[in-house]
This record gives sequence, structure tokens and C-alpha cells, in this order.
Amino acid sequence: MKYFYILFIVGLLLIHTAQAQQLERITNSLPVFAASSNISAANGILTIGVFSDASTVNQNNLELIRTLKTWNSKLIKKAIPHKKIEVTALDDTNIAEFKGQIIWVIDGDSFSLEKIKIHTNNGVFTIGTQELAFENYLFATLIYKNKSDDPKVEKWRLIKLIANCEISPLRFTKKLSMKEYFIGEKCD
Repeated sequence: MKYFYILFIVGLLLIHTAQAQQLERITNSLPVFAASSNISAANGILTIGVFSDASTVNQNNLELIRTLKTWNSKLIKKAIPHKKIEVTALDDTNIAEFKGQIIWVIDGDSFSLEKIKIHTNNGVFTIGTQELAFENYLFATLIYKNKSDDPKVEKWRLIKLIANCEISPLRFTKKLSMKEYFIGEKCD
């Protein structure tokens, strides 16, 4: 029984580590992709929701996203004028009431993703990573790959940015849509 508890704890740590790596991969690029989609803050407040069905979103992760230095860069502030950033945890119980501009999806079942798709249809910048199934529900799906030859070193690189313009009124800027990793579904 003792070994079962040890294996259970190790499993939980591995799940947490995988989510932390996913967070690290997207957080630094989130402001750039959001700014490249022509969204705007409401009354100077940029509201970001972080959605997960599988687990409660860690408050430290919300704070990490809120305090990214990239949000205050001149280019991002010019593209998305804002005075304040609010980041909130979302799940199946509160997603329908979300009134913000960006939803980052960590995971979700098909029922929840359908609710998120409604936000996508209404012009909310919805984004997720590493799940090709997201492209049917979100405006942007990012696929990263570890390009390191050394298994002990992680060098995550963006290999696909899938934009689903069929379900969203948003469009990425021409500069971003010309990148080799860009794949546009019904984009002008």
C-alpha cells in the first residue's frame, strides 16, 4: 500500500509538471498572438480567462500570466491599449458568464469546448496548445515541439499556429499569417 501512495504522488507531480511546461511554452507568446489578432480591451481592462476542466487553475499561474512584462511592451500596448490586466480561473461552471477578451484553454471536454466555441464565435480570442482537437472550437491552436537532440534539454519551438477563421470573426495580422508555421482555416 505504501508503494501505491508513492506512485500516486509521483503521478500527480508528473501531471503538474506537464501543465507547468505547457504554461511556460505559451505564456511568453500569448501577448504577441493576442496583439496580432486585433482584439481590444474593454474600458482599459484586458480580461483573460484560463480554462481547465481537469483541475483547478493554480493562482500562481494566473499571477504569472497577469504580470508578464510583455503585456507592457510598447508594441503590445499600441496593439491592445490597456491600463490593467485581470486574469481569472474558468471552468465549466463559470465559462458561460465570462465577459473578457482572451480565453486560454488548458484542457476541456467536448461539452465545455462547445461553450467556449460560443465565445470564439463572438470574437473572444480563444487559444490552446498541444491538442489538435482544439482547432474545431478555438480561434488559435498552437503546436509546439521539443527540438532538442538531448533528452535532458527542452527547446520548445512553435511548429504550427492553426487559425480557425471559419468560426471566429478575428483575423491575424498579415505579418503573422505569412509565417511558415501559420495554417489558416478559411482565413482571408
